[in-house]
Amino acid sequence: MMFHSEWAVLTQAGRIELAIDEDRGANEMAKKKRHSRAEIATKLAQANGLATQGKLQSDIAHTLGVSVMTLHRWRKAPPGAQPACRPSALVGENELIA
Repeated sequence: MMFHSEWAVLTQAGRIELAIDEDRGANEMAKKKRHSRAEIATKLAQANGLATQGKLQSDIAHTLGVSVMTLHRWRKAPPGAQPACRPSALVGENELIA
């Protein structure tokens, strides 16, 4: 499998070697984005509107700028679902218990 910063090179000896562009490296990797609850709610409303128009799930996801799996996970989550607790929040709870 070749990545954007790699390409095959045919040497004089007839061997194929993999060349890597060191300048580009990991900077090309897309950063993961976390959407806020408001963004998710807005995008789900848009998705429902597009679904009523008969659009395919892949087209809806592409329009919203998310993957089909992300769209499915958002729809599957119960309304008002909260992300996992952070350890700092647990520290406060532990102090109350003790």
